[in-house]
Amino acid sequence: MLKLSRYTQIVDCGNNLHVAYHSLFGMPIIIDTIARNVLKDYEKPTEQKLEDDIRLSPELAQQLEHLIIEDDFDEKQLLRKRLELNDNSLNTGGRINYLSLITSESCNFGCNYCISEPFSNQRTAQKIMQPEIAYSAIDCFCQLLINNGKDKADINFGGGEPLLNFGIIKSSVEYLIKQYSGLNFSFGINTNASLINNDIASFFKHHNFRVTTSLDGLPSTSDKVRKLINGQPASPLILRGFNELEKAGVPITGFAITINEVNYEEIDESVIDWAIKRGYDHDLRFDIDAIHMVNINSDEVIEKLMALKRYGKEHNILIHGFWDRPMENLFSSILEEQTGYCGGQRGESMCVAPNGDIFICGYSGHKVGSVVDKNQSIPNQEYVNLVKSRYTGQIERCLDCEIEGQCMGGCLICEEFAKNSDFSALDFNCHLYKGMTIELLKEQAHQL
Repeated sequence: MLKLSRYTQIVDCGNNLHVAYHSLFGMPIIIDTIARNVLKDYEKPTEQKLEDDIRLSPELAQQLEHLIIEDDFDEKQLLRKRLELNDNSLNTGGRINYLSLITSESCNFGCNYCISEPFSNQRTAQKIMQPEIAYSAIDCFCQLLINNGKDKADINFGGGEPLLNFGIIKSSVEYLIKQYSGLNFSFGINTNASLINNDIASFFKHHNFRVTTSLDGLPSTSDKVRKLINGQPASPLILRGFNELEKAGVPITGFAITINEVNYEEIDESVIDWAIKRGYDHDLRFDIDAIHMVNINSDEVIEKLMALKRYGKEHNILIHGFWDRPMENLFSSILEEQTGYCGGQRGESMCVAPNGDIFICGYSGHKVGSVVDKNQSIPNQEYVNLVKSRYTGQIERCLDCEIEGQCMGGCLICEEFAKNSDFSALDFNCHLYKGMTIELLKEQAHQL
């Protein structure tokens, strides 16, 4: 007997359009009401096969097969087997392709929503990375790549504010190029841009750095949340840094905007207009403060984000953020490749603090190893256990959620923060991700 999978989700998009997908395995399909009714017929077990239903074309019947199962088929067992197939690359470190050196856990900004500061204070009193730690981290990372037959290395410098320790960035790049000439490097940095001068911008240009930076709305709006450590407005220094990058020929295709309770009301289409006028007209990230946005109705936030996304589309600029990650993951089925909310939770990242401790995320407080103690180098059991704890089906509060296999618990940092305070941020993000996924599916159904 055949029946509709309990994990089948059908979203009514209006105008005779629906999206059907599997909440564990993804693979969304846009269907009409006739096909929706065919699927609904399988809510009661039947012997009729999809391909025999004259209401469906052979092609559509084949596309919908993953939503119809044998009455006694265990889909969770299929999930477990698929995850076990991926465990070999996890155990060997074969997934790791990204190194983040946290060159400085100090910062010259005092942003009111900072998610780095709470956990950096737990990690270590050492705030500035020294050369021996950087080189040990590089050796550990590059050896993992070589051992797993890889030739591409993605190196990022983060913080705090990494440019407070620009010397170690320069020496790390020089060390990488000299010691590992057989690898192809891609360099990046997450910086507030305030310390960028001609020399730094020229260095970025010479080594093809991708520069990720932030401005939280129009300059006057951003200054309400992004301030120097002494309380002075930060936007003049940020914009000066932008100008230095432009003069050096380092492209700024866009920047990140963090929305929190302070700047929420002032974030609107005007920041997109401003970015376009400045030439930052490729993409803008609008991310929601993951741990402090609990006093604003999430439905209002969803409406704002969708309005911004539509406005960006009208002006050929991509508007995105972590809120569209579950939607992205719908098209990356665990049946075909490892999925995760982020690279760290897929087991792809190695983030090293100034004292040599290793984390899967640069903002996490969960240590998984060390580059100082070779007995704690990754991959080790702590690293493996943490990554596997974020697998689909392993997070109890997420079981049977309509985006369980796409969200996978959301942001690890939000989870860590909740354990140290309360779970209101988790509840907010959960509602946000589910609501945004539904709205994005509806939007896409009408665009295709």
